[in-house]
Amino acid sequence: MAHGGMQQSTASTVVTYFQEPLSVTVDEPVTMTFIIRDKAGEPIPKLDVTAVVNESSDENASNDQTFDRRGLKTDENGAMTFTKTFPRPSFFDVELTFTPPGAETEETVGFLLQPTTPKQDYRIATLAGAIGLVVGAFISWLIARRNVVSMSQSS
Repeated sequence: MAHGGMQQSTASTVVTYFQEPLSVTVDEPVTMTFIIRDKAGEPIPKLDVTAVVNESSDENASNDQTFDRRGLKTDENGAMTFTKTFPRPSFFDVELTFTPPGAETEETVGFLLQPTTPKQDYRIATLAGAIGLVVGAFISWLIARRNVVSMSQSS
């Protein structure tokens, strides 16, 4: 599990979120773990949770598109895990909705993810550039040598 974790509170719970890997990259799976505890810090086992992943296209929430929806249940430690792969760089809001024991209404928390495009492997570009410099220097040497030979033959 990833180090640290983010927390969101509701009226009667604290939800801690962990992800692996820490940096979310396009087309690579992200394992998300949520631990739901009551305000006293005790885990809430066997809690039914609806997880919705929305893609945000702008600041207007009414324009969000549902990317994934699933029903989950916390284990005896109040934890639940699921894995998702994000297909493009964008903003994705993971919302959890549940009714804790003793609560009269549903509670919702959200966590924002922003997948990034993988970094290019610059070693290949650097090698190609170095080869280009060597080839260019060799061609320049050949041209200069040919000019020197041509000049000495014309004298």
